[in-house]
Amino acid sequence: MVVVVLKATSFAGIDYNERKNEEGKSELLVAENFAMNPDNLKKSDYIAYMESVCRTNPAVKAKQFHAVISCKGREYSAEDLKNVALQYINKMGYGNNPYMIYFHSDTENNHVHIVSTRVQKHRRKDAVHRYIQNTWSFLFLQCSNISCYLNNQDGN
Repeated sequence: MVVVVLKATSFAGIDYNERKNEEGKSELLVAENFAMNPDNLKKSDYIAYMESVCRTNPAVKAKQFHAVISCKGREYSAEDLKNVALQYINKMGYGNNPYMIYFHSDTENNHVHIVSTRVQKHRRKDAVHRYIQNTWSFLFLQCSNISCYLNNQDGN
């Protein structure tokens, strides 16, 4: 599998994927953590909601989190890739953010697009540090505004 992470200052990923939906080239599999019923939402509603979350932390310039997870050929189904995407979102610390997962099969390789916001709804968290800590057993410390990583091999 290949994962490509894109950054953007706007939510162009929603626009792109919704346009693909209208053309019948993609399918919205998941729309989660929106404060309204996603069954009746339009593209502009999703974008407006994500932008409202971003206004809680104007220091974040690259507001959109957009990742593409691709498999070789048709090796994985939409359901398989959705499950991989859900694990990825949670491991990266975006599981409580509003996010959308779209499935595409319009290229040689099945793939999903994950679109979310880099700003947490309820509080700021550093997802990358938490991911490093959980994956490689490192402790993250804040040392006078410098990020320090200490190997925590024995779990202490």
